[in-house]
Amino acid sequence: MTLDLASLKTEILSQLQREDFALFYTDSGTEGLNVIYWDVKRKPAPADFLNAATKCGAKLITFYERVFSQVAIDEMLERLGDADITREEKRSYERRVKELQKFEGFTCELELSFEHGRHLYSFQVRTEWFEEFEDIFAEVAVGDLDNYEDEEEDEGPIPGYFSRN
Repeated sequence: MTLDLASLKTEILSQLQREDFALFYTDSGTEGLNVIYWDVKRKPAPADFLNAATKCGAKLITFYERVFSQVAIDEMLERLGDADITREEKRSYERRVKELQKFEGFTCELELSFEHGRHLYSFQVRTEWFEEFEDIFAEVAVGDLDNYEDEEEDEGPIPGYFSRN
């Protein structure tokens, strides 16, 4: 996968214009229970996805672009600072996040979607380095969740109450 998805973005927008789709720019990706994701590993060409949209009669395509920002990096570093993990883990994560800082300003995710019937069909592509960033976020979040669950187990079924059973 390339380091930046800017050229793919240009290719996608050109095809959307050529095929006369109505384009709706959104500021967030697809979310919800009825989303069906395109298999980008076996069919990575956005043209195939757009051809499917055409055959379904779709006229409107939503377009989402995420640009990797210093704000995301700062939020991650703050989250790491607050995380209940060992000093060594914290340093390792911080080093990995700071290495990713060189990608600030790069397009890290693109998403296209269209609605058909009761479902939203979505084509989503991310850079490998952004997937690494998200993996770090997930690892830290799981570590925090594990620590939270450990704390709750210590208190019993109802915090502050003692059971003689």
